Amino acid sequence: MTGTELIVSALVAGAGAGISEGTTGIVGDAYRNLWQSLRSRFAAREDDAVALPDPPAVADGPALTEWQTLLTRAIGEMGADRDREICENARQLSKALDSAGRSSTVITHSKGVYNGDHGRQENHF
Repeated sequence: MTGTELIVSALVAGAGAGISEGTTGIVGDAYRNLWQSLRSRFAAREDDAVALPDPPAVADGPALTEWQTLLTRAIGEMGADRDREICENARQLSKALDSAGRSSTVITHSKGVYNGDHGRQENHF
């Protein structure tokens, strides 16, 4: 996996799992650390030719795909993929997401499926 793929996949996985800068705990800390290191890298640049795109307000498929494309381009143009601190922060976020059990599950042709913690489910068939 390249540095760009590592960074982008960590951020997209975080956003897709509903992680934001307001998230608390280990996952939230890892997310904020990665964003802070990226912002520092982008802020150090004197021209504004490349901007760090903000995460989508709604983390749905099309918005995440578009954001992923913009992130990939910006990170590559800035050389952030070669920054050891940024790559390490991306690894830490990926690791935190994995240990927190945040993942995607695709379920088709099912009835009465429950996914998540502390929720309530009512089925009317």
